[in-house]
Amino acid sequence: MSDIVIIEFDTFHDDIQRKYEIIRPVLLKQLTAKERAMKLELHENTLGKYIRRFNEHGVMGLADQRHGPNESSQWLTVDMKTEAFALYNANPNFSYSEIAKIVSQRYNRNIDHKSIKRVIQESEAFLRCQKKTG
Repeated sequence: MSDIVIIEFDTFHDDIQRKYEIIRPVLLKQLTAKERAMKLELHENTLGKYIRRFNEHGVMGLADQRHGPNESSQWLTVDMKTEAFALYNANPNFSYSEIAKIVSQRYNRNIDHKSIKRVIQESEAFLRCQKKTG
C-alpha cells in the first residue's frame, strides 16, 4: 500500500505566500519565467500572471482574484483544499468532477471541478518547489 501524502495548506500562511515562493527565483533572476514554469510543471501563463500581478501591485497582487457575482461564496477553505488533495492522492483514478462532488457534499457547498483542478495543480507545483529547495 502506498503512503498517502496530505498537505497542510497552512504550511505557508496563505496562498499569497505560496505564490510568492513560486515566483521568487524569477524575481531574484535565478531562473527565467519559462524555466521556472517548466521546473514546476506550471503553465507559463499562470506564472506570468503571478509575476505581472506582483510587479503591478506588490505582494497583495498575489491575493486570489475572483470574478462573477457569486464567487465570494465559492472560496475553498483550508480544510476543503486539504481534503481535495488527499482524495486526489488516495484515489488517482478519480476525476476532478468526482472529487468536487465529494467535497461539495461534505461541506454543503457548490464547488466547481475547475476549482479542484486549480487546487491540485497549485499544490503539486508547491510540492515540487519544496522538494527542489528543501
